[in-house]
Amino acid sequence: MALLPLATARLLRARAVRELAAVAAGAFGCSVPDSAGLDANRLLDRFAAFTAERAAAVLARPELVAPVAARLFDGACRLGAGMRRALGVRTTAEALTAARVLYRAVGIDFRAAGDEVVVRRCYFSARYSADVCRLMSALDCGVLAGLSGGGRLEFTDRLTEGHDCCRARFRGAGDCV
Repeated sequence: MALLPLATARLLRARAVRELAAVAAGAFGCSVPDSAGLDANRLLDRFAAFTAERAAAVLARPELVAPVAARLFDGACRLGAGMRRALGVRTTAEALTAARVLYRAVGIDFRAAGDEVVVRRCYFSARYSADVCRLMSALDCGVLAGLSGGGRLEFTDRLTEGHDCCRARFRGAGDCV
């Protein structure tokens, strides 16, 4: 895990976006948008537009928000658990290091120190409303839960709500009560 360089993020981008798109499509109950022939940057653009549109439609029907958020979380948790196994992640610190690399791949500057997570730049913050961001963060919570073997990410501030950064607390699986 310690040998996984941040430069690897570029190589992970297309794969990560495709996997996230599959999770999101499953949660929204629709097919994955066509991505044939798209480079990693265009793929990320397509994913952002797709999820913003689908999330906005869900938010228009409040009774759908909790079930969709749960499906986003569950799918992302499975994805994170697969990454945990593939990368050999064993500790909370390793999970947070892996998250930094994976998030960089999708345009998010993820930093963790102790239990505090800070995101100063996020590709999605200019593309999502605050409500869409809140719903889509179920993906973040799920990926981190899977990567860490059951940890919990809880946001307190978000860029999309006018804060200068996103802030969250992460409690590793061993830290959860």
